[in-house]
Amino acid sequence: MRTVTTTYQPVYVRAEKTPYVAVKNGRQGLSVELKRSYWEEATRVMEDLDYQLGIPSLFDGGAA
Repeated sequence: MRTVTTTYQPVYVRAEKTPYVAVKNGRQGLSVELKRSYWEEATRVMEDLDYQLGIPSLFDGGAA
């Protein structure tokens, strides 16, 4: 059974930091952004990561 963990860093961290790494490693991440422009950038970065994680790699199998 997989344990769900959430990583939260209660400072203004920008998306490239703790939440990004947490999600990339299969965990949940949470951040608080100071400015709307930071939030918009964080959203773009996390959406891009979500897209990247949805693309199968050469090593995911499936090809015989």
